[in-house]
Amino acid sequence: MSERNIEALKDKDIFSGLKGGNITSSIELLYDRYFRETIDLVKFMGGNEEDGADVFQEVVLVLIEKIKEDKFRQESSIKTFLFSITRNVWLMELRTRERRKKREVHYTSGESTIQQMGLLNKSSSDIHVVFNRLGDICKRILIGFYFENKSMNVLLKEFDFKNEQVLRNRKHTCMRKLKEILSENQELLQSLKSDFIYE
Repeated sequence: MSERNIEALKDKDIFSGLKGGNITSSIELLYDRYFRETIDLVKFMGGNEEDGADVFQEVVLVLIEKIKEDKFRQESSIKTFLFSITRNVWLMELRTRERRKKREVHYTSGESTIQQMGLLNKSSSDIHVVFNRLGDICKRILIGFYFENKSMNVLLKEFDFKNEQVLRNRKHTCMRKLKEILSENQELLQSLKSDFIYE
């Protein structure tokens, strides 16, 4: 029997197992046959070993779902189908990471703004005036993050925010408010200008 025929028979075993309920042995077959190749494909596309393992798990779940919903009709081999899903899943993950990276840059850009403003080096009375106008939550977030070097993770435990993204959004809003306060208060702005150029 040719290798192609053997592969087709194994595909039928996997398909009928996933379709009929013998999922465990079918998943084991998928791991034996395609796990390593999936990892290699993801690595070829810029990922690493861990990325490949994560993608494979997701791809197997997609395959099971497609078979259960009669959306995989065996018009192509399971290998071809899996690798097609792998490419799509990995490209989607890369796009997500790129967006996350841009958001991270956006949300951390406030740090350079605060340092450009020279607030870290000003007298406590000047800082007190600025931060008291921000309100308690903003004051605690910005002081915690920029002055006390607390991580977002640590700050999240101190506040009642739903998740870290909500906290980052709030920090961004607080930074915008801080800039507005300094822009509107020319007297305070002039007192801070001796040590920095405000942009």
